[in-house]
Amino acid sequence: MLLLYVSSVAFEHTSRKKHGTMQISDVKETFQSADPVLFPILFSLGEEMFSGDTKSMERFNWGLEVLIHEIQHVNK
Repeated sequence: MLLLYVSSVAFEHTSRKKHGTMQISDVKETFQSADPVLFPILFSLGEEMFSGDTKSMERFNWGLEVLIHEIQHVNK
């Protein structure tokens, strides 16, 4: 989980540098058009997946909270 998180953050930063500002509306549209049978978790998250203030550290802090939660509950 930790490696996946670090990789996704690195990809996002690299993508922004390479392609300029990311169009979140395109990503949002793609996720919202996901087949609910093939991708039930993504489909169920809906708007929640794109909530939060991306200018602040809210999304980053949420990611860290998820990682800490997973670390605390692994092998229990």
